[in-house]
Amino acid sequence: TPHVAGHSVDARRRATLQLRDALTSHLQIERPPAVEVPVDSLPTVTLPGIGEEALRAAVGLCCDPRRESPRLQTLAAGGEAALRAGFDAWRAEAGRRREFTCQPVALASPDPDTAALLQRINFPAGSP
Repeated sequence: TPHVAGHSVDARRRATLQLRDALTSHLQIERPPAVEVPVDSLPTVTLPGIGEEALRAAVGLCCDPRRESPRLQTLAAGGEAALRAGFDAWRAEAGRRREFTCQPVALASPDPDTAALLQRINFPAGSP
């Protein structure tokens, strides 16, 4: 099925490094020194509320399914050819998104339970 899994700056970077490692291992050659490709650091976003409200806001920073689902449904309604053409463009755009692990968040109102939940799903803590 059409999906955008793995289409983030961070996933493509990891996949490239894994490919490099596998290729050098297969060819039995020394792995070249890692070339750090700069990836933009994201600013800390202060989340509103606590609990579910903060969680929704954090996830929405990286990918908002409420925005993406109607767009995909519109593409699908146009028929297979429109879906293929539109999906490729949509997936290329999704490739600019970042993962939870790269988006620092802070809570406007300190709440240890919400902070622990955000850390469990890999959002780094930032300073408000």
